[in-house]
This record gives sequence, C-alpha cells and structure tokens, in this order.
Amino acid sequence: MKTPTLRKKIRAIYSHLLNTKEKTNTTDDEKALFVLKQQQTLLQNEIENKSKLSKLLTDHISNSIVSNQKVIDTISEQIKATKIPYSSFEDEVKKSIDEYNKSVKLFADKGGKGFYDLAISMYPNHEMTHNDLISVIEELKENGVDIEILDNEPNEKYDEYRTRPFGGTYYSSLTVVLPSSHMDTLQEAINQKNSAIISTSFTEKSILCDFHAHFIMPYAYDEDREITLDSLKKRIAKERSKTERTDRIVQKAFTSLGFFRSELSYSGFKSENWDHLNDAMLLAFENLDLYQNTNDHINGLMPGPFGYTDEHSKLLGYEKPTRVNIVDDLKLREIKDRSVSLQP
Repeated sequence: MKTPTLRKKIRAIYSHLLNTKEKTNTTDDEKALFVLKQQQTLLQNEIENKSKLSKLLTDHISNSIVSNQKVIDTISEQIKATKIPYSSFEDEVKKSIDEYNKSVKLFADKGGKGFYDLAISMYPNHEMTHNDLISVIEELKENGVDIEILDNEPNEKYDEYRTRPFGGTYYSSLTVVLPSSHMDTLQEAINQKNSAIISTSFTEKSILCDFHAHFIMPYAYDEDREITLDSLKKRIAKERSKTERTDRIVQKAFTSLGFFRSELSYSGFKSENWDHLNDAMLLAFENLDLYQNTNDHINGLMPGPFGYTDEHSKLLGYEKPTRVNIVDDLKLREIKDRSVSLQP
C-alpha cells in the first residue's frame, strides 16, 4: 500500500464518521424536546399534588399536557427517523478505529515509509539509558521499522519545569515519530534491552526514563502541507534559542504532522489491563469535527499550528482565517475539485 492509498482510506473514514456524527441526535430540536418533557412532568405534578386548583386552571393544564404530548410524539418520531443515538455513533467510532489501525498496519508491514501518526518523547535519567534507547531505535530501523528520531539532546540543559524521578543531574531528551501500528514493536524492543526502562504502573514511574506519547490525527491529503522531518528538525533547533520549554517546542513540531494531537495517559505504553493509545484515538476520532471555531477546546487534545490562508478562508465562507481542521479540509478539496471540473 502506498501513501496516497492510505490517505484515501483515511479520508473515507473521516467522511463516514462526520456524516454519522451529523446524524447523531444532539440537535437543538433534541435539546428543546428534553426541556418540553421536563415541563410535562412538572405540569402533571401540579395537577396530581394540588387538588384545590380551580377547574379552569386544571382544564387548561390538562389541555396543555395533551397538546404538548402530541408535539413531543411527532418530533420524537421525526428525530427517530432521521437521527441516531449517540451510542450508535460511539460504535461507529470504534469500528472506524479498527479500520484505521488495519490500514496503518498494512501500510507499515508492506514497507510503507513517511507516515507518522505517533510521537513519543523520552527523558532518560542516565546516559546509559539514553544510549540503550538509541541502540533500540537503530536496531528497529535496521529491521525495517520506519521510526525516525525527531529530536535528540543527550546533554540537555536543566529544565526546572520537568520533575525527574528520584532527582539526578543527568538531563536528556529523545523524541521519535513512527506509525502507531509499531508502538507495541517499540515497547517489546525496549523491554528486551532493559525491562526496567518502561513502567506501565499507574502509581510508579520508571527510575530510568520518563515517557510522554501523543497520537497525531493525520492529514487527509499528502500534498496539501509538505511537512518534512528535516524542516521540523530545523524548526526545533531554531526555537531552542528562545526561552520556551523544550518539550513544548518539540510538541509543536510533531503536531505539524497532523490536524491535532491526542495525549496518551501515563507512559503511553500498553499495560495488561489498559490500552492508552486506543483511549487517545477514541478521544480524537469522537471529536474529529473540532477546531472549526477559534474557541474549540477539549482536554487532552491540542491543535496544530496551521491556519488557512485568506484565499482559502474566503472559499470556505469565513471572514477571518481559522485553524486548519478536518471538516474544512474536506470541504476545501471538494471546492477545488469542483472548480477544476468546471474548467474548459
């Protein structure tokens, strides 16, 4: 499978989920219907609990209950015919993630290169651990795994914001990007090198290395944003001269590889009872319509650094430029394709 084929599959998944989410009953009608049902209950309680109400008022409330119920029944049937419950959307999200994972795995297993939807930052507490991790990465590359080092600082300056387990004076950082299907491969390789490097405990960190992992929601098209690892490395090197924290600089860089990033809990690596990558993907795919509005925010998700040009914003109907997002990217491509098809 080649990269354009994988992107086409990803576009199909995005389109399907967006269409499904649009049919999910979270509309204004549904919200108003909920309020109307609450009012029905209150009105019914007024009649049943207050026997001294005048006949005129009792009749009026009774008629209102009957009239409102007719409206509730009619709207409920309309919603039932055109909308789906949120639980069905959640099921579709899980199915779509399964399809996505199969496609990425097929791409990676067939030797596909240049697709990175997972970034893992490692903070070794000892030079030997740092060297062990470099050795693991090199061995994986020799075995055909497309894992690339985005940032490698073996003697990083002290970062007062990052707490090191058990203290220590050695500070380093190492960030890699790879296809998400190879996360288990990386975990197994590190464990074979030294099983103490990774901790999957919810209560105890490894004394040798701290990990922070993010799933990157991939772009729908290859050619829209030509982001190379070399360009990201240059950006990181340039930004290091500023006062901003190193981890934030690197995170901004690898988030450029997609629409937004979704943080994995704890070390990110799978434990016996928990799959943190799957949880991060669930959060991302459930909110794939995010960032159409400037104020959109979901805890655990962080948008990429790009916005639309003035030209593209006007094509999309925006008065001001907005963040690059999945919904508008698909719309923009439809507009471009339609324009090309109309040309003589």
